[in-house]
Amino acid sequence: ESSAGLAALAVGFTLDPHTPPTPTLGARIVELSEDLDLALLKLETTLDRRPLSRDLRFPYLELGSGAALTLGSPLLHLGYPMTGGTGSFVTITATRGILAGFARESEGLLYKTDAAVHAGISGGATLDESGKLVALPSSSLSDANQAGGI
Repeated sequence: ESSAGLAALAVGFTLDPHTPPTPTLGARIVELSEDLDLALLKLETTLDRRPLSRDLRFPYLELGSGAALTLGSPLLHLGYPMTGGTGSFVTITATRGILAGFARESEGLLYKTDAAVHAGISGGATLDESGKLVALPSSSLSDANQAGGI
């Protein structure tokens, strides 16, 4: 809860990949997994706590099936990493790779990729070759170049 009457958690959007997102909506955390660096948010207000319009619509990704992925499947990862920009808001980053393996962990089945998945991309989107959402980048195992791929 912000003392200035603003939403405590701001969410930003942009439809232009050349422009960083602009904080415009207030949200609350519905579920949080610090281990996976992921959170489910519910958009509730404008940034200054006015109710959202009932006819507000957002672009969305069609869901694909992560279970349909096989080794070598092409993947595209999108997110807002802490690298590749200046200031606290950077533009979207895309990185490509293939499904390089699987790992069964306590969190469930993890998909490994050879793509450069840098810190901050977690919570972004992993798309299959038809542009459907098949996974959420959730962690990175760094190598000597600080690029990881789970």
